[in-house]
Amino acid sequence: MAFRIAQVQTKDREVNQVQQNIKQAIEPIFAEQSGSFVVTLTGCTTRPTSTLFWEQGVKGGGVTVSVPLPIEGVSNSTLATLLGLPKALWPRQVQYVQVPTIDNGVTAMATAGIEINGTISLYRTLTGSAMTAAGVKGLFACTFSYIVGI
Repeated sequence: MAFRIAQVQTKDREVNQVQQNIKQAIEPIFAEQSGSFVVTLTGCTTRPTSTLFWEQGVKGGGVTVSVPLPIEGVSNSTLATLLGLPKALWPRQVQYVQVPTIDNGVTAMATAGIEINGTISLYRTLTGSAMTAAGVKGLFACTFSYIVGI
């Protein structure tokens, strides 16, 4: 009888260890993550910066980015990019999202492309037209989401 109890206790310990190993492997995948990062707006006479906030529910899954304040500068190019997205948030393929951009002082719903190298490219229209090389341009305060792991 004592031998049988010892076998059961040994099996219980083995099962508990397997459960612990699984828990340690799975919890980081489903642990909600969040943070902040600083971006720099390019294509302007200056290099304005802003702090953006991010949240991710599942590692490699959807990311939500919050732009709490507009980031803008005086345009000197038709290009407009935001640099500074953390590498862990770079998508595996380009993701396009709708965002309110500022072009030549006018705010309108437009497109942003989150590139595989972490660059966020801003456009002045939903169809991806380049910015105007004059006036104020940038990104208005907003929140957008995209998927990292596709």
